[in-house]
Parts: sequence; C-alpha cells; structure tokens
Amino acid sequence: MKRYQASDEAAFRELYSRYDSRLRHFFGLRLGTKYQSDAEDLIQITWLKLHKSRKAFDPTRRFAPWVFRLARNVLIDRYRQNDVELDESDWEQTEASTLSTESVVSLREDLEQLQIILEKLSVLQRECLLLSDLEGLSAEEVSVVLGISNGAVRQNLFRARGEVRLHWDKSLPAKKKKL
Repeated sequence: MKRYQASDEAAFRELYSRYDSRLRHFFGLRLGTKYQSDAEDLIQITWLKLHKSRKAFDPTRRFAPWVFRLARNVLIDRYRQNDVELDESDWEQTEASTLSTESVVSLREDLEQLQIILEKLSVLQRECLLLSDLEGLSAEEVSVVLGISNGAVRQNLFRARGEVRLHWDKSLPAKKKKL
C-alpha cells in the first residue's frame, strides 16, 4: 500500500490481485447470489473508496483490516440507502461438477444446517466469526474492522464458536438417522 500511496500503478495491480477475490467472498457471503450485481457494484465502490482515501492509510498498520473496514462501511451504506436487510438464506452454491451426487446432497444439507446455526448467532457474533474464521483476520484486525475492543471480539468469537459447536452436535443425531 505504501507504494500505491506513492502512485505506483503496479502496486495497485498487486493489491487488486491479492484482495479482489477476498472482497468478492466478503460481499458474496453477506449478499448471496440473488444480489450478485449489487455485490459487483459494492466491490467497485470499495476499490474507488480505497483509491480516494489511499493517502489517509497509515502504512505502519496492516492493510487487510483497513480494506475490510472500507468494505463493511460500503455494505452498511448500501443497507441504509436502500433500507434493505441482509438475506442470508441465499448462500452461494458450491461447484457441483467435481462432486458426486451423494456428496453434493450431503454438502448442501451441511450448508443449510450451518446457515440455520449462523442465523441463531447475534449479528456481532456472526461478523466476528466470518471475519476471523473465513477471512482469516486476527482478533485484533477484527476489532479494527468492527470498531470494538479486542476483548469484545474474543468474547464474541468464543460464544459464537460454542453456539456453532452446540447446535452442530445437536444436528448430528438427525443426520445419522437418515443414514
């Protein structure tokens, strides 16, 4: 980012290649496939905001929390402008071409169960869990993205993981009965 701040175009291309897919994943999980065109727009807005605010970035800090904070703010702005609620029932489908039919069915059932479990979490717990476990951010980085203390992130992660484990374990007997 330091090179990009100095107007190095190659540095932007490098940032883009490293983070565009992560931003697609970030918005895809939160918007689902029904709103894919919105996700594309939000990705572009995030890159535009990154470009406009690149001089404000502190190079002594990590880039990932900063860019995810930008993305989160873009998403919040979208919800405020359109008065839209997050539809988490529309998760992206897994590529089924390389999986057997039985594997696809099992995977879909697992994803549906995971979706149900995630919906039981508070919004804050879910965001902490997704940013930490799916996006790979540290607790400190998640705290920067969400604007909460590091301790609050750790507490929410602990509770979220406990809830996921508890509800996942409860769903296992039902799956075994089907077999």
